[in-house]
Amino acid sequence: MRKRKAGEVFRNDDIDFDHTKQVGEGAFGTVYEGITPGRVVKTFKDINDDVDYLKYEFEAAANEAYLQQLAASRGLAPRVTGMGASSFSPGPLIEMEDMRDMYETVASRYGGRAPRSVRVKTQQQVGQMALMGINAADRNPGNVMVNRFTGKP
Repeated sequence: MRKRKAGEVFRNDDIDFDHTKQVGEGAFGTVYEGITPGRVVKTFKDINDDVDYLKYEFEAAANEAYLQQLAASRGLAPRVTGMGASSFSPGPLIEMEDMRDMYETVASRYGGRAPRSVRVKTQQQVGQMALMGINAADRNPGNVMVNRFTGKP
């Protein structure tokens, strides 16, 4: 495997991940630990063999990666480091920064419900993303992260 530079754009079969080390799971995909240190990889669910559906999945993933990169430019999401495919997953993959060293989910820090200050700050961020054209309707305690030291989202 060749070495990659930070921020390099990847193409098919360039993104590797450890499919035995699951980091998290949501309604649309699963996140695994990346082979590259400091990276995680999101895979998408419900992939079937239909070529048109697979094309749709890649377009949807590319759109999600673009919107996530916009949010990352404002410090509201992990930076996307690549997008592509892998032999472990027939569908699209998004590789991004691993934020677990500095951040943890609201669910892991506070249980099911965050304090009012965190909920207000999260809604402010959702509003900020809405002004950028990003619909962040999937914000929940499992995918909102807070700084381990300050407790702020």
